[in-house]
This record gives sequence, C-alpha cells and structure tokens, in this order.
Amino acid sequence: MNYTDIKTDPFNMGREKDYGIKLAKAGDEHSEKFTDFEMWEILYCIGRKGIEDFHIYGDDPLSDANIGEVSYICKTIKQRSDGDVKITIHSAKPLHEFIKEGFMNMFVDFFVENKYDSTTNQLESQTLWTKESGWMNDIQWHASQLRGTYV
Repeated sequence: MNYTDIKTDPFNMGREKDYGIKLAKAGDEHSEKFTDFEMWEILYCIGRKGIEDFHIYGDDPLSDANIGEVSYICKTIKQRSDGDVKITIHSAKPLHEFIKEGFMNMFVDFFVENKYDSTTNQLESQTLWTKESGWMNDIQWHASQLRGTYV
C-alpha cells in the first residue's frame, strides 16, 4: 500500500485530536510505501499527542490492493490503544460491499461513504454509518451542506 501523507488534523479543521493517513492513487509519483516505520510513527503520535480519532482516506482504502494493510493498521491501532481511538474509513464505494469483512466489525467505528458526481468528479454527498448503530445509516449530508466543513 502506498500513501502520500500522514498527519495530525488531516482535514485542516482545527481538530488536533484527529490523525490520518491519505492513501495514494496507483502510479502517484509522490507516494511512499507504507512500512513498519510508518506504523510506529502512527502509534507514537497516538500515544504522545492524545489522538482520539484516526481517519483512513484517499484512494479507496478497501480496494483489493489496500485492504490487507488497512486491516493491519486498524487492528494494530485498536489493540495498542485499548480500543480508545475511534477509526473512520472514508470510501467512494458503498458500505454494503465491505460489511462482510471481519475487521470492519471488530476494528472500525465509522464509515463515511462519499458520493461523487460522475461528470464533474465533485463531492455530491456523504453518508455516515456507525458500528454502534449496527451499521445503519445515521445521517446523510448533501454537498451544499458540506461546503467549508468537514463531517
């Protein structure tokens, strides 16, 4: 799995207790290979900075090319934080395609389904799903409600 960024407050919303990894699209020349060093960096920041939420976003986290590493990241964070860190996966694919994956029920707390306009590739809406609600659709935002905010 390749990534382009690992940082605090990944969506620039002034949320210093958030941390995230942005996955790279295939062929992105500015990407780096995810290794044990990056996993250590994530765990270090979670322990030292009091991170409460971890986001996995960018190129589809649950694609066949990424799912192995993503499940490893989720499992490791949950185990090392005693379950205290909430994990959110952001994907353009619908949740029902992945709910069968065991790690979703064991290690992921939130799933944000991003829908894009196929003609403009602009974000159209987001749907939040939570494990706590049994993976029921908790809320949906239309793109007009999202302008200037991160949900």
